[in-house]
Amino acid sequence: MPKTNKINIFFCIFLVICIIFVSVAPIYILPKTYKNYNFDTLKKSNGVFCELWEVDTFEGGTNSRSKFLENVAMAFEKQNKGVYVIVRTLTIDQVKLMLSQDKMPDVISFGIGAGQTLQYTCQEMNVDTKNIRRTLVESGTYKNVQLAYPWCMGGYVLCSQSVDVSQDFGKDKTLGVGVENNVPPNNGFANVTKFDTQYDAYKAYLNKEFDILLGTQRDYFRVSNKISLGMLEKNYYHYIDSYTDLIQYVACVTLDKSIQSYVFKFIDYLLSEKIQSKLTSIGMFGVTDKSIYQGTDYDQFEKAVLRINKFQNVFQDDITLQQKRDDLYSKS
Repeated sequence: MPKTNKINIFFCIFLVICIIFVSVAPIYILPKTYKNYNFDTLKKSNGVFCELWEVDTFEGGTNSRSKFLENVAMAFEKQNKGVYVIVRTLTIDQVKLMLSQDKMPDVISFGIGAGQTLQYTCQEMNVDTKNIRRTLVESGTYKNVQLAYPWCMGGYVLCSQSVDVSQDFGKDKTLGVGVENNVPPNNGFANVTKFDTQYDAYKAYLNKEFDILLGTQRDYFRVSNKISLGMLEKNYYHYIDSYTDLIQYVACVTLDKSIQSYVFKFIDYLLSEKIQSKLTSIGMFGVTDKSIYQGTDYDQFEKAVLRINKFQNVFQDDITLQQKRDDLYSKS
């Protein structure tokens, strides 16, 4: 048999073996890999393990809050040998299911819309918050007890492709808004078009289905990015400086005193100026009085958010929130 044919045959056999290996290997390898990193297995090992649930109730910035928390956890672990923080991302419905099965984390991150579910689960805390805005700290209390601390926040912005919203433009225009877990302000607009999600409102805005979009910092990023890519003409902006409910909180859940001390230490680290300054990586605003966006496109937006001095309580009854939403947009 010619040498070339032998080489071709061996190559074909090798290729078939590779295909079989790639197809079959995950069945045997991945379960073992997952088992090695399974939280329940890790708890039995040496070390202190804290489980953190990240619950998103509103659109974030330009990237995942869960990924940000994972990065913070890794940095925290380096400073605290033998302590491990495992981050899990859950929806509010998944949280309710887990709690109904008596499954709880050690620490939880959540926003408006999850407060009623968690108000009897969070434990009283007392960590150093001298660098956190006092009114924000107060929004995490329940019956005068500190149960949660804000760790990042967003804001609202009016965007328009045709109306100079930075000027006195009147309220006769049509406002588009996504209504989900939060209660965005309508700013006195007579005509409001509601969408199930903020992203639906953003897509309709691009199609010019209404005059002005009430967007979040993520919408601002989307619009600004399209402009920089030449896919959208110049927009007008008006940053809301009187209200936001786009705030993410962190709370201790565990009753284990030996774990609590590490949870408090992690929360203290999350609220530190060092970590707060890194929120630029996900397009969220900090909860201190200090600017982290000087000289950037977010500079004016951040200044508006820093002017907000009153915040609703995160543990406010969800039914009340729903009623507020209905009342706010009852004329739309």
